[in-house]
Amino acid sequence: METILVLTDFSYSAFNAARYAVNLANQLHTARVLLYHSFTTNRQDTFPPFASEVEDRWIQTLERLNELKSSLEMFTERNTKIDIMTDCSSLQEAIDSMRGQRKIGLVVMGSTGNNKLRRLFIGSNTMSISDTCRLPLLIVPPDTEFEKIERAVFACDAHC
Repeated sequence: METILVLTDFSYSAFNAARYAVNLANQLHTARVLLYHSFTTNRQDTFPPFASEVEDRWIQTLERLNELKSSLEMFTERNTKIDIMTDCSSLQEAIDSMRGQRKIGLVVMGSTGNNKLRRLFIGSNTMSISDTCRLPLLIVPPDTEFEKIERAVFACDAHC
């Protein structure tokens, strides 16, 4: 597997999933971990956002992704590289477009989102991606710690 794609919303659960993915990449000798965040504008009306609003959000997201990258680099082995990416695509559109371009072999995400109510259940993004993802998907619960994998069971829905 060349690349593990980590979806993040900057929540604690997403950070834990990213840390888990980095440790997994180390064990599997994966060349790259790609941290990805999809952002949308928070406008409620039908008018397009001002360019400055999008640019500000873009810059803020890149800063947060770089902070996340920096905090994860202490866990990486030297043969594993961490990259970042952001855009305003839907999560599924982003996964589909990166699938071949970035040679994604696994998608990793936390089980809950940033919303307090979602912490009680599986997050809506997680549920949506689990229904539509065409790649292997690893959903990491918030307090899961990485342990070396000795054996694994892979369950899948073979409908293509």
